[in-house]
Amino acid sequence: MEIDIESAITFVYQNGDELEKARLDAILKKRKPSDDIVKSIEELQNPDGGFPYQRMKGELSTLNDTEVELVVLNDLGLLSSEVGKKALGYILAMQKEDGSWDENPEISKYDPPPWMVHGDRRSIVYHTAYCSFWLGVGGWRESVHFKKGYQFLKNCQNEAGKIEGFLHNSWIGTSVLAMECGWESVGVRKGVAYLESVTGWESSQISWMLWCFLMAHIPKENPFAARMRNELPLRQRFDGSFASEDGDEFAVSATIEALKVTALFNEYDSEV
Repeated sequence: MEIDIESAITFVYQNGDELEKARLDAILKKRKPSDDIVKSIEELQNPDGGFPYQRMKGELSTLNDTEVELVVLNDLGLLSSEVGKKALGYILAMQKEDGSWDENPEISKYDPPPWMVHGDRRSIVYHTAYCSFWLGVGGWRESVHFKKGYQFLKNCQNEAGKIEGFLHNSWIGTSVLAMECGWESVGVRKGVAYLESVTGWESSQISWMLWCFLMAHIPKENPFAARMRNELPLRQRFDGSFASEDGDEFAVSATIEALKVTALFNEYDSEV
């Protein structure tokens, strides 16, 4: 069973903004973004290479908003552009000596959500996982920055395979372990086994996790990945959309993510 691609596309086109529509066109049609879209991203980026809190121009650069923008840049085929290079440069500059990442302490003025709280251990592990992941995707896998991030994450994984903190930490972190050691390594097998024991998955979490797995070359034939791939179509709603763990205002983004991972699975299927 596959998702109803046409109804999902229609939902995005009817409800998405111009950037979201451009992301979808780039993912499904390999269409380059317009000059206006590229310019809007360039103008939003701060001089330090990071992206501002909640995409509010001129506000403090944050790890979280930069990580989210890297998703957008990657979708648009702009990860290797000057904007993408500057964003990765910001990530590199924010790494701590122990290999971890933590938000700027000034972020407290925004009363941020838990995953953006400076000094919160869950947030530190989350950003270490996600920053390391983007370094791996962005061509920095052989760098000392990536390897220090990997080592920090390895030390955060318990015997059951869980990586400390939020659930997201485990699927992103396990993907980083796979980038460094291969999908058959002990840490990756334990991480996947832990994730398989988790219940109550949100639709957007399934798409995000599967995409991370594919980017880290965890095989689509992995029994857990295959089961979750089959679960995703069952989550599609009557209007073609997918629910987001962050609420209905993010349903367009969640639907794009479901379409993206489906397209990637189909691309891999065609190579067999």
